[in-house]
Amino acid sequence: MLLILLLSCICYHSSLASTYSSYEEAKVKAESLKKEFGYGVSTEVIIQNALSYDINFSDADHFEGYFHSKPPSTIPAGKYGVFLHRKTSGSATGSIGAVGYQVQNGDKVFFGWYVPYWGKNYVGVEVVEKGSYPGDLYKLTYQTRHSRTDDNNENIKGYAKLAERLSAQLVFFKVSENNK
Repeated sequence: MLLILLLSCICYHSSLASTYSSYEEAKVKAESLKKEFGYGVSTEVIIQNALSYDINFSDADHFEGYFHSKPPSTIPAGKYGVFLHRKTSGSATGSIGAVGYQVQNGDKVFFGWYVPYWGKNYVGVEVVEKGSYPGDLYKLTYQTRHSRTDDNNENIKGYAKLAERLSAQLVFFKVSENNK
């Protein structure tokens, strides 16, 4: 029984290993992941959970590239999750993908990024009700070159922002209460 308890604590701790208390801490971690990866197209992803409850990783799709570090399985209330998505090794490809996080009532927020090998970078966000899925997940990755809010859901809203950087593309996403 003690072994099961110890293993569950280790698994819970590892799910929180890429979560941070402040944007500054999250940014330092994102930069260290980029340094670990090295040269090449990549996307540093920071997700802020501004809700009063945890959100859980639910979905992912890679259109180009793959995770260098996995998205956190849980982002606790008030914390920031961090991961790095990178191009495929040995090829002239980009970092294009999306992740979904489920909230307490079953609704989901999807965040997408479009960082091609050559061309302009984009981000996107879409909130869907429980049991739904974005109509075109790939299209979600290139909604805007600046920032976008999806507040069509009565409970939560999602926010996406593209933040240009010299060595890598940093994208910032946020999920929060929808106080319409």
